[in-house]
Amino acid sequence: MQIVKVLFLLLAVSQLVACSGEPTESEIAEAVKNQLELQLKSTAGIFNEDDISINSVKKIACTEGIEKSGYHCDINVDIDIKMPFIGTQKQQGIQSIRLVKTDSGWKTAR
Repeated sequence: MQIVKVLFLLLAVSQLVACSGEPTESEIAEAVKNQLELQLKSTAGIFNEDDISINSVKKIACTEGIEKSGYHCDINVDIDIKMPFIGTQKQQGIQSIRLVKTDSGWKTAR
């Protein structure tokens, strides 16, 4: 009986952890990747998927939104973008983004 109680408690705690909290670094990286793919589609063929390479997305910190829902996260990005006639441009540095949890995962928002 004691084992059943412990297993139930572990299951309940794991469900609470999985359902709450700020986005993880991998979830942030996925949201950034999805946003870049959406932006690529709106360039009318100027860029394609091979033109953008996400080298790294590192989570610095996230705070829960006060005025808007979601989380405001500071991230450090390293992205290479192949520009027509210019060559590869490196986008590096700290950026602030807003993320909102949806049914299909975390999404960037304004």
